[in-house]
Amino acid sequence: MSYLQAIILFCLKQMKGERTEYAVYHLLKGKKSSQTIQDGHLYQVSEFFNSYPKLDRKQFDHHIQALKDKGFLGHQNNHYYISHEGKDELENFFTDHPFPSSLNGWKVGDSSLIWWKRLSLLVQVLSHYSRKELKYYPVQREQEIQEWIKMFLRKNKENINDLNRILFDELIKLLSNEDFPDHPVLFTNMLTGGEQIGLTTLQAAEKLKIDPDEFRYRYLNVLHYIVIEVLENNGYFPLLYSLLKQENQAQILTHSTKETYRLLTRGMEMDVIAKVRKLKKSTIEDHLVEIALADPTFSIDNYVHPEAQKCVIEVTQIINQKKLKLIKEKIPLLSYFQIRLVLAKFGDQV
Repeated sequence: MSYLQAIILFCLKQMKGERTEYAVYHLLKGKKSSQTIQDGHLYQVSEFFNSYPKLDRKQFDHHIQALKDKGFLGHQNNHYYISHEGKDELENFFTDHPFPSSLNGWKVGDSSLIWWKRLSLLVQVLSHYSRKELKYYPVQREQEIQEWIKMFLRKNKENINDLNRILFDELIKLLSNEDFPDHPVLFTNMLTGGEQIGLTTLQAAEKLKIDPDEFRYRYLNVLHYIVIEVLENNGYFPLLYSLLKQENQAQILTHSTKETYRLLTRGMEMDVIAKVRKLKKSTIEDHLVEIALADPTFSIDNYVHPEAQKCVIEVTQIINQKKLKLIKEKIPLLSYFQIRLVLAKFGDQV
């Protein structure tokens, strides 16, 4: 079983046969839909959100078929579920291979990759600067990244000679943390300096003699750990934090949902928002579910009475499933939207 297949199998295990295999596909691809975002939270797999954006659907289908052929997946009512053999294999697999426990695609989003691009270019620039080498090919070719680094260096031109030392000290401090999730070489092998050419992911995987997909997830796991550590302890890592802090670390909301949220904060009702935005009411309902998932301070009391919320939670715990149809059968007076909203708010707690 490959590393990617193990990730797919883990997500299907979490979903307990209540969602189709393509719920996992959309999760790994990072599809910004209310359903995918809700699936991530409900089944506690949001850390894998957007972890494989270039995953091809045919490739995904091939992995599903391979897992089925090996007897790790069963199929019933158009849904795949993990078999007993699959559970045993999954447990054994992650005994021999590191599980990406620091991964947090939902919280970190694309900011980790932007931070990495800025950092890798800054390391290269400072390394060549200290050697007074002015001619080299920038490791990051994106104009936006290059302009950001130029602006950063202009702001710090008075202490540019100290940047190398500060950056080195912060990276050493970070990579030396006792709870660092993997070997630091996964990170350092990718950096380019005056005397080192950073490896590509394929080259790094080959050098470490591991599957490219395993390297991808372990590298991403390290990257997410670093970003979260820098965010939560920015006083200890001011330079590394400065490469990140201008990024939007707010919850991931689709553009359309952000506009709905803005109108909600102005006191507009759902029906009015739908009319103003010329959208279906069901679309606005999707937006509210997404907001409830993203913002823990968002109250759903105006849409679902607190007693009804408790009822949904109790029923979910009793039936030990999060299928909307089954919950609806037990609480017919509530709409599907109301049930979804409660699950969005409290689903990860039941």
